[in-house]
Amino acid sequence: MESPAVDLEKQRSILERLSLWDSKENPLAGLTESQRDDVSLLSSIISNTRLPGQLEPVSNATPSNQSQLTHKASLRIADELQEATNSDELHELAELRDSLGSSVDECEAMLTAVDAGLVRLSRLSRELAGVTASTTALHDDCDERVRQRGDLAASAESLAQRLSYFNELERLDQRLNSGGLSASSEGFLVALGRIDECVAFLRAHPEYRDSAVYLARFNQCLNKSLGLVKGYVETALVGATDALIKREGEATRSDNAVTLFYGKFRANAPRIKSLMERLERRDGCAAEYRAVLEECRTCYVSQRERLVRPSVVAAMGELASEHRRDHCTMVRTGAVFMVHLSRDEYQLYQHFFTRPCKRLDALLESLCAALYDIFRPMVIRVNHLETLAELCAILKDEMLENYVQRDPEELAALGNVFTQMLEDVQERLVYRTSIYTRTDILGYSPSPGDLAYPDKLLMMESIASSLNNRSNSLDSEGFDSVSMSDSVVGQSSVSPADIHGMWFPTVRRTMVCLSKLYRCLDKSIFQGLSQEALSMCVVSLESASSRLVAERGAVHGRLFLIKHLLILREQISPFKAEFSIGETSIDFSHTASAVRGFWSHKRDGKLLALSSENAFLALLLEGSPQATEVRHDSRKQVDVHLKQSCLRFIDESSVGLVKELRDFVDKAKVIVELKKQGETGVCVKDQPWGSPETIHDLVASTSRNVKTKLPGLLSTMRLYLANKETELVLFRAIRSNVQSVYSDSSRLVTDTYDEESVAIIGCPSVEELNLILSVSLFN
Repeated sequence: MESPAVDLEKQRSILERLSLWDSKENPLAGLTESQRDDVSLLSSIISNTRLPGQLEPVSNATPSNQSQLTHKASLRIADELQEATNSDELHELAELRDSLGSSVDECEAMLTAVDAGLVRLSRLSRELAGVTASTTALHDDCDERVRQRGDLAASAESLAQRLSYFNELERLDQRLNSGGLSASSEGFLVALGRIDECVAFLRAHPEYRDSAVYLARFNQCLNKSLGLVKGYVETALVGATDALIKREGEATRSDNAVTLFYGKFRANAPRIKSLMERLERRDGCAAEYRAVLEECRTCYVSQRERLVRPSVVAAMGELASEHRRDHCTMVRTGAVFMVHLSRDEYQLYQHFFTRPCKRLDALLESLCAALYDIFRPMVIRVNHLETLAELCAILKDEMLENYVQRDPEELAALGNVFTQMLEDVQERLVYRTSIYTRTDILGYSPSPGDLAYPDKLLMMESIASSLNNRSNSLDSEGFDSVSMSDSVVGQSSVSPADIHGMWFPTVRRTMVCLSKLYRCLDKSIFQGLSQEALSMCVVSLESASSRLVAERGAVHGRLFLIKHLLILREQISPFKAEFSIGETSIDFSHTASAVRGFWSHKRDGKLLALSSENAFLALLLEGSPQATEVRHDSRKQVDVHLKQSCLRFIDESSVGLVKELRDFVDKAKVIVELKKQGETGVCVKDQPWGSPETIHDLVASTSRNVKTKLPGLLSTMRLYLANKETELVLFRAIRSNVQSVYSDSSRLVTDTYDEESVAIIGCPSVEELNLILSVSLFN
């Protein structure tokens, strides 16, 4: 160890060298500004540190002197600290050495103990690994045993569950045979369900031992159970029916009848419905359930029919006797009664069963047959079309549309009966319509009053004129004329023939008949009847027109026919139907000629000729009858007759105005034509009727005839037709014919006679003729 002097010398040299680090000139390790700041901070910290007692603190140094004392003071302080602590440090180091030596010994002893503990731990670890392996094997073995135990328990449970189906037989059989199980007991449905489960299980596992035997015995139990159900239902229904039949006399009022026949009858309905629901759920699975369910429904239907039918038949009989003369009221009342009956029966059925069946519809149809049995003979005896049409309206509009179509499920059976009744009425209506059209339309014999034309029209026109004058006088006096009917007041501009009451009876009957048939019959049937009725009506009008022509003249007869044909065409236009029918006819004319040819070929020896002249071949090819279809359209028929009547009226009216002049023109044209052909040399003027004076008189009389007759003709047309357009069309055609006759006569006179004779004859010019016709029109 070096001496203290040497140490001081070394420290001094170190301090000197350290002083050169921060010298002002050529510093070995100059400090930056930040480093100086750190040194200042360190100095301030040291100044606050407690120093040895012989040293004075340098905390009183000012900041200006602090920078100068930094290095020297630091070195001095270090030397003083080294000297002050040298002796203490050595002592402390010695003590530290001793403590470290003891600590080393303790550590070596501890390391020895730790090594021994590690050896023991290694041995324990090996033993733990062995124990762990053994424990894991034990756990695995336990898990396997638990799994096997669970499999055995599941197998045992499955076996017990399967055996329960076999074991259930004895218990169920015992309960059924001992009478402890009945359809009314609480556990019956549970037992029945258990039987179903057992039967289903055995049917699904026919491979099990004795499954067929057990299945047969379970089926016997099922049949016994279903027999109990059937017996219970039949007993309940028959007992309720018998009890109600004994009390049937109490049903004197409708409310008592409803309570008796429906309220009392459904007393056992809840229990029976629970049984029927079970049967209906199994209906599609087992034939036994289906058979018992059908038997229960049959029993229900038969008991309801037994209970209700006598009352229904009696009610229908009372209804028929009460409304013997009023068929419509009888049908309406009976049909409404059947509607309520069907609804009540359907609702009662739903208290016992949940699914509908055809037997219920059959029951309702059989009950409704009581109404049909009364209705059918009554309809056969009805002859009036109005009654038949009203019956059709009741059945079609009120019953089928208002009741059946709104409730098709409950009233399906009743709808079939109503449809049959409607078809019967329609059939009777068609039959009576055919008879009616033949007897009352085609075979109608008009009375003198029916053919009192134009007297009827003149009378109606005078009545209408007097009513108009009366209304005008009331208006002028300040009275309210609102009470006057518009139809009566408006008749001044309408022909009296347009009034419904003034129509010819066959026209009125035809339109009334068609209006009733249109609402009652199908379109195809209506078209056939309407075509037949219109054809017969046209025939009756033509017959009446012919009588009028013979009695009153052609003008009145033709206008009568024209007016009523116009009425027919106008009245049938609103009907949305075709007034046409198709008829198929067989033409055998070719067959007859073919047969004649066959016999001629037979005589000629060509019966079996191997050529185109073979008689049999010709008979087959040429002798087949031909079918032809012809359509008869009443609308077109009316239009054709109207057109023909108008043409006849125009021709006859024209002839009535210029008949003499037209005869003269016809005779003169014949002579002129013969002269052109050279067959005669006679001239028109050489004839006795061909002198200018005679022709002049003829033309003058024809003009007077036109002036006098044409206004009356136009007045008659206005009286019958009261339609300016129709009148104008007819007048234009008549005027054209008159002008044609005058034009032919004027041309003939000009070509045949000389100027002097033409002047004598004095045929009117076109302007004069138009003036005559116009004056006649406005008159």
